Amino acid sequence: MAQSGQTINGLVSVARLINRATTPDRSATVKEAQQKFEAAQKAYKTAKLPDRAAEQAVSAQESLDIAVEKLAKAESAYAIAETNLANVKAATLTASQLQLLEDAVDTETERHGRAQRKVKKLEDEIKILNNEAARTKLANASKQLRAREADLKQAQDNLKNGQKATKTPEQLALLEANLEELKGNVERAKAKVAACTTAYQKANQEAQTIATDYLTLEAGLLTAEAEFERISQATAAEERFALIEQKLGKVDQFSSMGSDIKSAIALLPDPEVWWNGACLTATALVAMIYFSPLSVVLQTVTKAAKWTIDGASDVKQTVDSVWAPNLQGTPKVDEEIAGWVVTSAYGPRSAPCSGCSSNHGGVDLADPRGASHTMGKQLYAIGKPGTKVELTCWQGSGGGGLVATLKPQSMPGRKIDYLHLSKCALSTGQTKVIDAGPVIAAVGNSGHGSGPHAHIQESINGKRVAPQRGVVWWAMTGEEPQPVVAQSKVK
Repeated sequence: MAQSGQTINGLVSVARLINRATTPDRSATVKEAQQKFEAAQKAYKTAKLPDRAAEQAVSAQESLDIAVEKLAKAESAYAIAETNLANVKAATLTASQLQLLEDAVDTETERHGRAQRKVKKLEDEIKILNNEAARTKLANASKQLRAREADLKQAQDNLKNGQKATKTPEQLALLEANLEELKGNVERAKAKVAACTTAYQKANQEAQTIATDYLTLEAGLLTAEAEFERISQATAAEERFALIEQKLGKVDQFSSMGSDIKSAIALLPDPEVWWNGACLTATALVAMIYFSPLSVVLQTVTKAAKWTIDGASDVKQTVDSVWAPNLQGTPKVDEEIAGWVVTSAYGPRSAPCSGCSSNHGGVDLADPRGASHTMGKQLYAIGKPGTKVELTCWQGSGGGGLVATLKPQSMPGRKIDYLHLSKCALSTGQTKVIDAGPVIAAVGNSGHGSGPHAHIQESINGKRVAPQRGVVWWAMTGEEPQPVVAQSKVK
């Protein structure tokens, strides 16, 4: 029984080691983390909404468009009036020019009169002579009369048109005054355009600032919430370990009771019914000790007493899940992972394209040799060998393009997404449970993006988290990350 107690104590120590390895910094208390989370939550709730600022920027843009349209109309009206005035001035005749036209009419009138009189005289002569010569003279005179009539009409039309086109000084003054008024309209329209341009630039800049601040607050809220949960869970785990040790102390009290313990154990169900012949894992053992009554604890101790050093291999596997330091944490820009370069890290950023997010939900990577080497790069179904992975291929509606979603059986509660793919192993909309390990997707440029790249993002229990280097390495290479082998207290 003493050996059983040592084994369980060793397992609790290993569990504690894992808890502390996954949450190395617990200097802040739960209360402090909660206060930071509540402060971030308050700042997020009271922040100016980007949607409202964007609406104001759109309204300012519409006002600017209207002002530009009015300016174009004012400039057009001014140009037409200016041309008309120039034409009027060009058509207006001076007094001497009008006098010349009147003189021309008088001259043509006189010539026309002479022609009329000549025709009359010849008509009288032909009544007396009635010969061929007289008739010829009359025909010529009639022809000259018709020419004089045409010249007279032309002179009269010229005078009439000149008089009609000629404007008085008063009329010209009115036209010039109208032109000045239209010029004033143009200047006022220009001033309106300038004011609307300034207002739009200010509203647009404010909208961008508010959007950036909002995303920063949102990221801060998520970080504070995750930190609060992390510290709360780590603290709660330490409290559970303390309770487990208390129960182990109670178990040790019975170690001297010998036959009484054997009798109590004899009354329990067959251990194989509880464990189905499987070797206990460290996690299952700790959970059983914490949540079970004393009788089941005794059964557990009896089972654990039969363990050998080889039988505790599952404890080593649990410790192995703590990856090497170079595969912990989230990748940074320009960092190299598996021969690929990180082009965009997780969190706030300057959107690289129209439609691209300014609060990046994953990690982007590309082949440093260029787009042709990036396109078609294979991505793997991550998960421990021999386990299953639930794979779904689907088409994103928010710019993610073709997406592969993985839920590894060996990573409970965790979801991995590959975005912007060129190929996925299943039909779009299909879900299937497959073996962990094979190639299931190819890097592409679908959805919104500035070029071919691998986008890898991670969620735990439905909440987006910064992808770990180990996850990125695993996805890019298909190789499980090398672990840190911690020193177990199981002997």
